[in-house]
Amino acid sequence: MWRYACLTDKAERGEADEAERGECAALRREIPDGVLADFLARRAVDRAVNLACVDLVRDGVFDVLTVPKDDTAEYGYAALDQMAIAKRVRELRLPDRVLVYPGADEVGSVLFARVFNQIKNYRPRIYIRYSSVYGPFIVPRYEDRPLQEGIKAQITSLGGVVLDAPGDSDCMLAVNSPGKHMIESVEQYTKDLTFSTHLNLNELFRYMHYYHEEYGRPVGLAEVSVANGCENDCMELGLLTGTYDYLTAVGGWNTAQNTIGVVLAQLVIASYYNGFCGRPEQLRRSEEFMASRLASDWLYQSNVLHRYLAETAGTVDPYALGRHYRDAVEYFRHGLQALLDEKFTAGIRGRRPIVDTLQFQWDGIFYIRLHVRLEEVLRAEGTKEKTDTGE
Repeated sequence: MWRYACLTDKAERGEADEAERGECAALRREIPDGVLADFLARRAVDRAVNLACVDLVRDGVFDVLTVPKDDTAEYGYAALDQMAIAKRVRELRLPDRVLVYPGADEVGSVLFARVFNQIKNYRPRIYIRYSSVYGPFIVPRYEDRPLQEGIKAQITSLGGVVLDAPGDSDCMLAVNSPGKHMIESVEQYTKDLTFSTHLNLNELFRYMHYYHEEYGRPVGLAEVSVANGCENDCMELGLLTGTYDYLTAVGGWNTAQNTIGVVLAQLVIASYYNGFCGRPEQLRRSEEFMASRLASDWLYQSNVLHRYLAETAGTVDPYALGRHYRDAVEYFRHGLQALLDEKFTAGIRGRRPIVDTLQFQWDGIFYIRLHVRLEEVLRAEGTKEKTDTGE
């Protein structure tokens, strides 16, 4: 049905070739009439709700409306819905108050940061640097526009501005972008040479260190060279260069804009508080949030998850664990803790990362609730003192 929607939209725009028109007709014959009618009726409701929300902006109920586009593409029903919304926005003269861009799961973090910035009367100035010269122009998977345009939309949505001069910025967003094209994290073990020839991770990490040392302002790292996880070589370089000792925010999960939105939200709030200087409790919470992202986005999605799927293939349904639920929780808890101890032998900020909470949101392994606690360690006689920081 997704492919049929793309081809239908492309044909209606007059851009489909003969083979695509034939494929579209063949797909239509395979889809039961009742199924298609039900699906289109549901989409009609979605479109009606979005259009009604645009009208509420006109009526002054909403100051600003954000419409994130989940798992979208250049063609298809989502693109058709966006065209309808754009038409209504033009008619009502609301282009400065209705924002439509790729994303979804991160939008709560972005809107929280927007409200924070409004309350504090803060307009964060953000400097962006990529690992690849092609990075800003690459269209990520599940999105419909170049990466740079998605990032600009996120920054606009949270109330910030993009700055070209690092010295005038409040914080820096470092982006490990694809060198030529984005792949899934599970495909990184057979990635092509463009992940070496078309980007320069060493330069990106050296500049992150320079920015931190030169300006003393927060740095966030968005690892979006792969989808649904982190690229291991990038994250390992962060270990080798001591980057996590000063980094403020990090992420690399699901889609590119899912990652960008969460990293930006944490980054701009930290920049307002000057890296939480003199605020030990807020600093602890921020550091544990970053540690949790390292565990979930990197170690969980790109390592333990891949291993579990390989080991349980044909025996456990990852979408419906059933009686395997408890065993799966323990598998991931032990696997994550082992990797945290292996990777962060000196801890994170000198404290040992402990998997404090791990639960599956549903009866499947792809959506988790994970929290990592940073536990104080006293380096005397091999003893340790534990500080119960809660969740």
